[in-house]
Amino acid sequence: MSDNNQAERQPADQHLQDKPQIFRTLRNIDLNLLTIFEAVYVHKGIVNAAKILNLTPSAISQSIQKLRTIFPDPLFIRKGQGVTPTTYATHLHEYISQGWNLFLAPWILLAAMISNVPLQLARRLRSAR
Repeated sequence: MSDNNQAERQPADQHLQDKPQIFRTLRNIDLNLLTIFEAVYVHKGIVNAAKILNLTPSAISQSIQKLRTIFPDPLFIRKGQGVTPTTYATHLHEYISQGWNLFLAPWILLAAMISNVPLQLARRLRSAR
């Protein structure tokens, strides 16, 4: 990295040093891990999530392990052929799903406009999430 690029990044890094630890942690979270978390939560299993995301169960398990290093909780407990979310995971899911809904809202609207689906139907789809 050139000296100019380092100089440009230093104020941003300095700004982060003034913020609580949570902002530094969030900066380093791979959003793909949150997608995997949601798939495991919604589909109640690592194998099911792997099928939906077209990944191997091993990749899903490794991602959940990474999330366990970020969050102070096991997140999921094995139960029979699937997994059961912990209370912490359930609360985490509520926040993540709200964020995904906000993120997906413009894409749902765009898809509705492209496919000529009435706007009212697009709103119903969004509220059903």
